[in-house]
Amino acid sequence: MASYQPIVNPFTGKMTLIRSDSAFHLKDNVATYNDLPLTGNAENDVRITADDDKMYTWGIASPSGLITDWKVIGSSSSVDWSAITGKPSSTPAEIDSAVGVEHIQGTDQKLDEGGVNEVAVADVKDAVDKKHTQGTDQKLDEGGVNEVAVADVKDAVDKKHTQNTDTGTDNASFNINNEGLEDGISLTHDETISYSDDICEGGTPSAQDFWGGYPASNAFDGNESTYWYGTGGPPQFPNWLKYDFGSGNEKTVIKLRIKSLYNGLKNGYFQGSNDDSSWDNLYTFTNESTSTAWKDFTFTNTTAYRYYRVYFSDAWNTGVPIGIYEVEMMEASILSDALRIEHGDGSEDLNNIIVKNLSASSFGDSSGSNVSTPANIKDAVDKKHTQGTDQKLDEGGANEVAVADVKDAVDKKHTQGTDEDIIIDSTPDSDHTASGIKSTFTAGENVAFGDVCYVKSDGKMWKGDANSDSTASVVVMALETISADASGSFLLIGIARDDSWAWTVGALLYLSGTAGALTETAPSSSGDQVQILGVATHADRIYFKPELVQVEIT
Repeated sequence: MASYQPIVNPFTGKMTLIRSDSAFHLKDNVATYNDLPLTGNAENDVRITADDDKMYTWGIASPSGLITDWKVIGSSSSVDWSAITGKPSSTPAEIDSAVGVEHIQGTDQKLDEGGVNEVAVADVKDAVDKKHTQGTDQKLDEGGVNEVAVADVKDAVDKKHTQNTDTGTDNASFNINNEGLEDGISLTHDETISYSDDICEGGTPSAQDFWGGYPASNAFDGNESTYWYGTGGPPQFPNWLKYDFGSGNEKTVIKLRIKSLYNGLKNGYFQGSNDDSSWDNLYTFTNESTSTAWKDFTFTNTTAYRYYRVYFSDAWNTGVPIGIYEVEMMEASILSDALRIEHGDGSEDLNNIIVKNLSASSFGDSSGSNVSTPANIKDAVDKKHTQGTDQKLDEGGANEVAVADVKDAVDKKHTQGTDEDIIIDSTPDSDHTASGIKSTFTAGENVAFGDVCYVKSDGKMWKGDANSDSTASVVVMALETISADASGSFLLIGIARDDSWAWTVGALLYLSGTAGALTETAPSSSGDQVQILGVATHADRIYFKPELVQVEIT
């Protein structure tokens, strides 16, 4: 005898039984006929060859293992974009551009390419690999005006730029409209449905009546030891137990669970309403058992109702109050779906099948966590995922971050006190610049870039000279023009550049007899102080490193 399997159509809400041997299973496309797989196939598998759009079925119960086991059953044709209902307002060209051109995902080499805030991937990698704490930083620009928490960046990335994990273009879910199919052919979904937890929380229970201290609320309190009792005498039936979810909180219930007392549910209905007056029957109870165990009832329902009630026509013992321990209601969660091609008479004659109309209600991961609606796709195409030209992350959101701030973070490098290496730039970019260990001091007299200074007894920096031990012992070099009694930047150790210098490369540099000056000639007069202050690395650059041990000429 032929076997059958149930098929639920979520768009019509109907369940049908089909012969298992009449259902065709649409598998992944292959490039050419010769790419059709010879193993791992099941009877009635269907594949489409991309080069000629032909459809083949593995229709042999005992295959020979040859390519000829695949039988051509027809051809597919292009879907007319204008015939798709509910599609995004973006054109196919715009979607192609967003997907094929803009979303290169993983291969972008720059942010804001060509813009004022252009940042190369290499710079970002350098900041991450060398400068950050390598996976332990909790903030960008910590302590600065542009401080951004890692959690905020992750939130922006997780919500907005899924990029390499987007499933919206890879795994599409469609509402199927069978219009345009050859007679006897239909497209349906196979679906696996799970159910939510009990949703009867925060609403208002009530009943037509109750007896003694057993109100309707006992049937919705989650306690299986309490219960609702209806009235004990005529007129006992009909009776009902109702739950109001509240205005604006309508629910689409598709599963009901009831735990009855021994004289509980027998005949009646489970009903839904949005006006508490007219009621739609969702499920009919017929001679339900007297068991006090939980009973589960599932049914098709696509309408969200505010009010639900269990309507009791009668009970097994009409002289005893009807009793219900607990009532629970659940909504649906579709876990997976698969497109199926079916032929009504079970034959394999599927030649010239043409699908004309598809309703694009949603595109994406059918588990529900990454579903993209047409509006989402249009938003991504029109506004969000320009990638190379985005100026902000989480634009308009609570965690909005400008590209300029990101560039600032990369440019500044955010060493944040965790770098293990001190790197001194041996080629300062321009005249009168330096790289190295610097500090701020107060000048005792007017000084300019390149003046070497010692610390006088007043704690200020004065220009040193080799004429006396009281004016020697130089420790710093001025890095800017600083007036007397003003604070400024001084170099302690590092590389300094002055384009007016003309040193002999490799020459030792000494404290000169001229105040604040350097010389390649060691002082030689009696009483002079010989202090080495550095070495010339280029004609216009020196490595400044004052030696505190010096010699006096006698």
